[in-house]
Amino acid sequence: MLQAEQQAFRRSAPDPLRSFDPGGQSAAEAAASRALMAHCASSPDHVCLPETGADLKAAFHQIGEEISALRLSR
Repeated sequence: MLQAEQQAFRRSAPDPLRSFDPGGQSAAEAAASRALMAHCASSPDHVCLPETGADLKAAFHQIGEEISALRLSR
């Protein structure tokens, strides 16, 4: 993330917990949160932005399925 984007995010969401509460965010804060989450993901395919509790549960289920499918090898 560019330094200016990081600073803008810090100004728009000073409370880290608030950055993950879509109901308590302005449109700018929500956009900054989405940008932060996208930046932290290892790839665009790994960005997860659930809108509801059911979406979050489904996302964790999918992550669990993907982890279960992993195999260790030498």
